[in-house]
Amino acid sequence: MKILIFSVSFSFFYLLHLFFILYYIISKASKEIRIVKLCGGLGNQMFQYAYGKSLEHKLQEKVLFDVSWYKYLNKKKNEKLTKREYGLGIFNLKISFPTKKQLKKCNNKTFEKKSYIYDEELLQNKGSSYYVGYFQNEKYFKDIKDNIKKIYTFPKIHDTDKFNQQWINKIKNVKNSVFIHIRRADYIYLDGWVLSMDYYKKAIEYIKKNVENPTFFIFCYQCKDYVEEQFKLDDTIQFIGETNSINNENWKDMVLMKECKYAIIANSSFSWWAAWLGRANEEGIVIAPSPFIKNNDEIICDNWIKINSNNSS
Repeated sequence: MKILIFSVSFSFFYLLHLFFILYYIISKASKEIRIVKLCGGLGNQMFQYAYGKSLEHKLQEKVLFDVSWYKYLNKKKNEKLTKREYGLGIFNLKISFPTKKQLKKCNNKTFEKKSYIYDEELLQNKGSSYYVGYFQNEKYFKDIKDNIKKIYTFPKIHDTDKFNQQWINKIKNVKNSVFIHIRRADYIYLDGWVLSMDYYKKAIEYIKKNVENPTFFIFCYQCKDYVEEQFKLDDTIQFIGETNSINNENWKDMVLMKECKYAIIANSSFSWWAAWLGRANEEGIVIAPSPFIKNNDEIICDNWIKINSNNSS
């Protein structure tokens, strides 16, 4: 009888001990905070959010997203800095933001070492951490890419939006639509970031050789005069205009780009996403500049065509 009582008592205390160990582990884990910093334009935010969702998937832990950078940036008065806004609100996202208390508590920072270079360690458990980087590489979210495509579903452009409905109809009504993205406005202040016109001419020639009767649609903000100087605009090469950017609705440009069957992208995360999410990536051709930026091509998907960019200043 005494042995039985001892055995029951031992089992009880052993189980109690295990309970407290598990409670400690779970409570410790629940106190861990993971925050991803959001910064830059819409394309950059989309990469950062996709990385955060992949981190969430790998670790099975909630990830928070910090948007305080936008308040800080827009207080600055610098004509060389493009005004940026938090843009992910256009998607139906279940996104959680950290409190001030959580931001103060999460003082261990994990930095992306090299832009555009995939680093597997950044998807490993580092405990509480504040992640800083652009994470511009498809490999970060390849395991959840179908989910990312669902997440980045744009709102329907309203029928009363005559400007964009007109362009959607034009794009859909031509046999082979091609978008060309030219980025100059803020890049002219960055040495070696502006793509040469030679890149675009080679890309256009490639499309013409491989696609029957293509129609090109040019997207470029604050460079209408430049486009008119460099291209002979007609029914086969059309300039979309700057209405969406002026109205702070540049996401609508991405919607228009997505509708095109072929893509000639800039060294820009914005047109990268337009190509990746759109028809061009599934059924057409995507042409990207090589090198993309800083002598690196890792951001370019394996099935895309690379054309020498000869970046100019």
